[in-house]
Amino acid sequence: PDLVDRCFPPVAPNIAHVVINRDARDALRNRRGVEALLLPNVMDFERGPKHVGDGAAFRHRAGLEAHDTVLLQPTRVIERKGIEHTIELAARLDDRAVKVVVTHPGDLTQEYWQLLNDLAVDLGVDLRLFPAGEDAQSLADAYAAADLVCFPSIYEGFGNALLEAFYFRRPVFVNRYSVYARDIAPTGVRCVEINGVVTDAAVAEVKRLLADPGRADDAVARNYEIGLEHFSFAVVRDVYENAFEALGL
Repeated sequence: PDLVDRCFPPVAPNIAHVVINRDARDALRNRRGVEALLLPNVMDFERGPKHVGDGAAFRHRAGLEAHDTVLLQPTRVIERKGIEHTIELAARLDDRAVKVVVTHPGDLTQEYWQLLNDLAVDLGVDLRLFPAGEDAQSLADAYAAADLVCFPSIYEGFGNALLEAFYFRRPVFVNRYSVYARDIAPTGVRCVEINGVVTDAAVAEVKRLLADPGRADDAVARNYEIGLEHFSFAVVRDVYENAFEALGL
């Protein structure tokens, strides 16, 4: 540990450092005196999704009805993903048609999953774990089935699922975790936000979003444009051109 703390990452004239978020950039500056380039997570917003999602097919496979309101939590079942917030949101929407679908078992522990199920039962929420699959078509199907994408994470290195929601043009409910607050929210994305607590205002905004497709359409169009500007493959090209230039390559 002492060697790692003193020597990693290495600092040399022929090395350029790239980090994924501003928190990491600050930490690298404080620990090693290095000014790093910032490269966020990206997706191919320039071309858009290759596959048109089949939401009806996903709903059928998951045992959902066409009239159900799907709150999609496209994350693994781990505590830092804040699934409790999505369950609480579903309960406070007070509509039996609302269903919560989590898409990735990940490193699922039965104890935590049981706690989530107990909470859902106590609040009268239909909670389901239905793996979406890792291939592009399955992922597109899951997002196409979502009336609202829920990403109430407590902390993230960046937030792939959040970018996926922008990419697949779905409205978003998000917790203002550190990287979202510093790196993503300032770009002007339009999401229903909470600060660690599901508020009456957030519930009301979700209700308006679900009731008014036009309101959702405006938000997802705006978020896609922001993705194109700030989180596209073009950003990768720009960052690495700067890195190569700094190294004299």
